[in-house]
Amino acid sequence: MSDQDARQAALDTNRSFIVQAPAGSGKTELLIQRYLALLANVELPEQVIAITFTRKAAAEMRGRVIQALRAAAREDLPTEQHRLKTQELAAAVLTRSRRLEWDLAAQPQRLRIGTLDALNAWLAQQLPVLSGGVAGAALVENAREFYSRATRRVLEHLGTPGEPGDSLQPLLRRLDNRYQHLETLLAELLPSRDQWLHYLTRGSDKDLRRVLEEALASLVAEQLTQLAGALPENAATELVSLLRHGALSATASASVALFAPWLELDRLPAPTAQSSAAYKALPELLLVKGGTWRKQLRADIGFGAEHAAERSRLRDLIAALQEHPELQQTLIAIRKLPSPHYDETQWQTLAALRVVLRHLTAELRFTFAERNSVDFVELALAAQQALGESDAPSELLLALDRRVQHILVDEFQDTSHTQLRLLELLTAGWQRGDGRTLFLVGDPMQSIYRFRNADMSLFLKTKTRGVGDVHCESLVLDRNFRSGPAIIDWINRHFPSIFPSDDELGSGAARFYPCEATRDDSAHATVELHALRGTDPQAEIDRVIEILIDERSRYPDHSVAILVQSRGHLEGLHQQLRARQLTVHAVELEAPNQRQVVQDLLGLTRALVHLADRIAWLGVLRAPWCGLTWQDLHRLVSNDRERPVWDLMNDQQRVERLSADGCRRLVHSREILQRAFDCRAQQPLARWIERTWVTLGGPACLDLAAELEQADRFFLSLGKLERRGDLDDPPSLESHFSDPRGQGEAPRESGIEIMTIHRAKGLEFDTVLLLGLGRPPPPEKRRGLYWLERVAANGRDDLLLAPLTASADEPDELGDFLRQADRERDLAERARLLYVATTRARDRLHLIGQLKPNARNPPSRSLLAYLWPRVQERFGETEAAAIEPGSVTDSIRPVLRRLADGFDLSLTPTAIAVSPLPAVGPSRPEFEWAGQAALQIGAVVHHALQVMADTAIDNWNAGKVRDQAELFRGELRLLGVEEPELEASTRRVIEALCRVLTDSTGNWLLQDHAEAASELSLTIHTAAGLEHVRLDRTFVDADGTRWIVDFKTSTHEGGARAAFLESELERYRPQLERYANAMAAIDARTIRLGLYFPLLQAFRDWAPGG
Repeated sequence: MSDQDARQAALDTNRSFIVQAPAGSGKTELLIQRYLALLANVELPEQVIAITFTRKAAAEMRGRVIQALRAAAREDLPTEQHRLKTQELAAAVLTRSRRLEWDLAAQPQRLRIGTLDALNAWLAQQLPVLSGGVAGAALVENAREFYSRATRRVLEHLGTPGEPGDSLQPLLRRLDNRYQHLETLLAELLPSRDQWLHYLTRGSDKDLRRVLEEALASLVAEQLTQLAGALPENAATELVSLLRHGALSATASASVALFAPWLELDRLPAPTAQSSAAYKALPELLLVKGGTWRKQLRADIGFGAEHAAERSRLRDLIAALQEHPELQQTLIAIRKLPSPHYDETQWQTLAALRVVLRHLTAELRFTFAERNSVDFVELALAAQQALGESDAPSELLLALDRRVQHILVDEFQDTSHTQLRLLELLTAGWQRGDGRTLFLVGDPMQSIYRFRNADMSLFLKTKTRGVGDVHCESLVLDRNFRSGPAIIDWINRHFPSIFPSDDELGSGAARFYPCEATRDDSAHATVELHALRGTDPQAEIDRVIEILIDERSRYPDHSVAILVQSRGHLEGLHQQLRARQLTVHAVELEAPNQRQVVQDLLGLTRALVHLADRIAWLGVLRAPWCGLTWQDLHRLVSNDRERPVWDLMNDQQRVERLSADGCRRLVHSREILQRAFDCRAQQPLARWIERTWVTLGGPACLDLAAELEQADRFFLSLGKLERRGDLDDPPSLESHFSDPRGQGEAPRESGIEIMTIHRAKGLEFDTVLLLGLGRPPPPEKRRGLYWLERVAANGRDDLLLAPLTASADEPDELGDFLRQADRERDLAERARLLYVATTRARDRLHLIGQLKPNARNPPSRSLLAYLWPRVQERFGETEAAAIEPGSVTDSIRPVLRRLADGFDLSLTPTAIAVSPLPAVGPSRPEFEWAGQAALQIGAVVHHALQVMADTAIDNWNAGKVRDQAELFRGELRLLGVEEPELEASTRRVIEALCRVLTDSTGNWLLQDHAEAASELSLTIHTAAGLEHVRLDRTFVDADGTRWIVDFKTSTHEGGARAAFLESELERYRPQLERYANAMAAIDARTIRLGLYFPLLQAFRDWAPGG
């Protein structure tokens, strides 16, 4: 089927499809077209659900659907053919919307487009008791602290009679009493508990052993079947005869044991687990220990000189079998096959592990419940629990069966077994021709998320077996709209030899599908290999700088990405590029706590919440806002290690020891900190730290807008960590800021970005530099426990689980097999990682790799190893890269960064930058005209609107709002609302929120728009100095307009409503105009301002200056 025919077939709303869409093939456009085609054929828009794997992808898809609907309403005719088709479909949806009164223009929240996690959360909320009580819990992206805490609690039972203490003892003995090793092992199992939990928590030990050994038997039978199929028919009889001879004549005890089954066999047995011992004799006969074909035939295997005729026959047989290269790898695999049975020692260990893991998961749920939190895995498990089983569905699943007609899933190649089970539940009972369809889109060649439990073999399984009862027809796209012909040609020439010739379900490897270039505007498209010889990483950095300088001079407006395999491959690249005046943005490459501004803020937070934290207090005094020298610090704290630093700061005799400059600096900072302590109880923790930092002069210590942005993220994250105005778990503060992920989107102003290949997936750039081709990934870390959830040949999900081993020297047949299987899957994924990296480029692809001077081959796990057969001549021609004198960055002495003595905030350079800093000092409150209760009602409503936006407004309804009454009442009480007014104030909060939900404008404002943010703050410079403002809501709509909206909980009784709203607009217009000026300095898009009145369901908007 041609590409165009496949795209047309995908719009048939009566059929289910799985679509393989390679990089640059216009997958998102096709997904949107299918979604629109389905909308035009259902009774309710909610009957179509589109699932993506990231919020960014969901927001992009929703935005493009809304944009298509608006363009169709305006009857704007696009010039591109594919967009013309999209608009045609959108017009049909609008016709349907008008006829059935959907009112999609006013109620876009009816479009069910969201992430899988959002769907899980919604399912769990529908039946909160059945789903384990996770409804409403906060989602934790990094749950390591929870895993560690649950593990420590379980291990506290060691030595205690009963479970889990009795089962912990044999596990600890199995690990040679290494307590820390056991703790680490158990904690590392929890993030992947969805892979093994449903196996280990059902039935008895006997049932579990049967299930696990059936999985082993299935694995063995598959491998033996593959071997039997690979053997030439005319070789089988000769092979059996020679095996029988070996059984009678072998002299080595190991060979005698291996050949023994052939004393009683006269033909190849059926390839089942029971015959595995007989088949294991084949590699012993045909291969040497290293896996190559036998050349020397010796007496130890029964083919000594006295058996000349048999030796000649075996030599001829091996020569014939060498004509079948796939047979050699199959024989190697047979040699490594594990036994299909556990021995009693192994099973006793696994039985004990099962008991401990059941207690561990229960303890983890208790730990989550203590802090009303869940991780992604718990959310997914809760959703499935709420649905029940396909043969015993819950009321929710039965209701969904009636309401959901069509499901679309994006990035299906990154599906895990747990996610596929959810799809199977949602489609249970669907029949061909009943009007319900499944549409799955993905690309096995881009599956690179094994570390998130993604299993690419599930895509291959679905192509042949479907999802549950739903058969999906397979479609393949092959046109590439992204890259120039030179890049496409290079990819098509190199990757067929890198990928296997066929899809391999067992090893999770995908075959390569070539694509066809469609662009004819890419005269400058090129692929260039930069082959370097040497050992100094600086050579690669120098080459990157050389390329970037040339790129900026020739294509100043083009986007550029520097891609690396891991964060460890940077080695100072970011800093050196800055030093060369090349403005770049590193995306999620540094942990927040590696940045100076975050380090300073962490120290300030730790110091203020814990007076005895000596290291933190010394950091506060050393930080730029105070800037004491080492000498003054020593004078202050020397010879007194017992007293807190804060006490020493208030010891006048010690303060007088400082230099005059140090004394002034310390006294200034001390006065600010004392005022901060005095007002601690009046504000939440994050706001308190923020105000203290601003008053100290923290923003003035920063050089770049990016640093203010980092401070912004710090305060937002700190706000999420606090409970009731304080840190819920102070020790977790550091670990929370040690994860580089989730650090926001990269600004595109500079056009140069540095990121990992994983982070670049889904993006495209005019120029791509792939750095570090010759560097291998970190060495494999041996785990204490190996398991593998795999798709068996019959389509069943099987769990292979190896017993614990004390050390690497201990024989472990099953563990070794699983470790090798894991290694093979990793190698297959690294080939796909190279494909993802190279397909990001539109016009220019630079491949930069360095090889040691005398190395004949690159490291086996490096990306260069995959390209080596085609590029090795280039490295042979390359001299060792010379490094110009001075090109290596000189070592830099640490410099004391601090504000000038007597610094005045009004002298700050006139710049505007993003920062989450509230106004310092008495700013005019929004509700100053109202009573205290009205002010606090506004505060609670603002916070609730932020939560509703952050957790998806579509997940809220009036009932859910009313369920939060106790929470609102508690917040109001904490804010000082007295009992006589408490009930009325609570009702007013609920009324405001419910009115938002029933108002199309209110819903639209809180939707997950592009770059949406609630309570976003800006730091601006005015004639009076730095001013800090907070935006209630800002986002970019589908037309590219930046909105800034303030929420006002004003109400108005009686007539003259229009006059009242007009007066409110005039009152707040100057304030929002200032917001627009601040935003305009960092965002060149058109800006529109708005005031929204929830209680009045009224909205007033205008253009700045209008």
